[in-house]
This record gives sequence, structure tokens and C-alpha cells, in this order.
Amino acid sequence: MVLIACGIIAAFGFLQFVDYVDGQSYARQKADGIVVLTGEPSRVRMGVELLEQKLGQRLLISGVSRESQPNYLLTLRENKPSLFACCVDLGFEATTTVGNADEATIWAKQHKFRSIIVVTAHYHMPRALVELQREIGDVKLVPVASYAKYNGTLWSNPALFKRYAVEYLKFCVAWGRARLEQIL
Repeated sequence: MVLIACGIIAAFGFLQFVDYVDGQSYARQKADGIVVLTGEPSRVRMGVELLEQKLGQRLLISGVSRESQPNYLLTLRENKPSLFACCVDLGFEATTTVGNADEATIWAKQHKFRSIIVVTAHYHMPRALVELQREIGDVKLVPVASYAKYNGTLWSNPALFKRYAVEYLKFCVAWGRARLEQIL
């Protein structure tokens, strides 16, 4: 009975998670800085677009691979050299969302930012915000989600379903860890 109850609660939580991430809309607001958590190319393009719109003073692209910078990043750097020279910082240390949070926190404190726009995938945003808030403290986080295009729906695309399910589980762990740290 306990296992069945836990399964029902987990399934209900997953449905709530899906409803939240797919139904959330994010208003673009001005902030001191912009942080992009690497992943799909659309995230970096959105971060650069927000910087060009002067919604932030600087842009941190967190989680860039030292070994091979993605083609979309090299292309953006070639097409917008003055923007990259003045206002774009590349973070090479992060390999996880927790690492992104550490990298963004150091960067925000270094620049004395009180607010940052966070750009990541819509399904990743809840966990990214939990991890960032846990590290960054009283810096205001302004979420702006990137929406990648997928074939089919969540219920007809097994790969997409798996992505959401894994992200939901990771979110639960991050949320639980953050709450436990508050208690302790």
C-alpha cells in the first residue's frame, strides 16, 4: 500500500511538473546580468539577443567545454566580435547544474550584480532556479526559458518523456536538498 501511495504521489507530482513547465510564461525584464546554462544552441542565441536588447550589462555562458566549443558559439563570436569582446564571459568550469550555480554565483559577486536573467530550457528552469537560489543567496533571479522544438507530444515521444521524467527526478532531489539545508 505504501509503494502504491508513493507511486500515485510521484505520478501526480510529475503531471504537476509537466503542467507547470509547459504552461509557464516568462516576461522579459531588465536585470544587471544574464546567465545562460549551456545546452541547446537556442539558449545561447537567446542570451545574446537579450544582451543586444540591453536587458543586461554582461552575459555569462556557463558550462562551455574547454576541449571543443560548439559551432554555434564560434559562429556567434565571429559574427559579433565587439559584443563578445566587451560583454560576454565564458565559464569553463561547470559540468552540472550545481556547477553552473557555483560559476554564476562567483561571476555575479565579481560584478556586484543584484539581479540576473537565467536562460535555460523550459523543462530545466525549475531545477536551475532551485540550484542557483541555493548558491547565490539574495541576488534576484529572472527566468527566461528557451523552448526547443520536438517532434510529437510528451506522450507520443519516448525520448521527450524520458527527458521530462529525468528532469523531474533531478528537480525533486535538488528541491529536497535545498529544503534539508534550510532545516539544518
